[in-house]
Amino acid sequence: MVRWSMPQNITDYFQIIAEKTKPRPNDSVILAGLIGLLRNEALLEEMIKRELLAAEAIANGLNLSEGELQDYIAQQREALKSAPLEMKEIEMNLIRLSGLSEDAYWQSEKTLKNYERFLLINKLTEHLNLKTKKEYEELENRLLKETKIQINKRELVCIF
Repeated sequence: MVRWSMPQNITDYFQIIAEKTKPRPNDSVILAGLIGLLRNEALLEEMIKRELLAAEAIANGLNLSEGELQDYIAQQREALKSAPLEMKEIEMNLIRLSGLSEDAYWQSEKTLKNYERFLLINKLTEHLNLKTKKEYEELENRLLKETKIQINKRELVCIF
């Protein structure tokens, strides 16, 4: 059995999401719109899964100290210095799109929340001893099934 693990850092996670949602070179123009819509739905589903997994971690008594969060962010900033160019570009685009300075970006509420969610999910994966991607996906699907989610064009409401 091949052991599956979560992406090691948030940049790898964003790379996976970007790969899942980018257009393919041979998508036709008409099909590209439909594929883009489906990918947007897939992206929304991924975002919902991340929220559910983080909530499940908390429900399992897992937490994250401010020190753990700040240490991890410092590690990621340092690792980014020697990361491949593509990773640096992804992160720099995220910083640019935020409209914040680099230092402000790394301490912004949104960035802190993304890293917190990511680390809680990693703790949950370890806590539940999920060894394969299949086990992880089964957990995601169970959480989606147990949660009533109503989506409309203006807001997303999750009822737990």
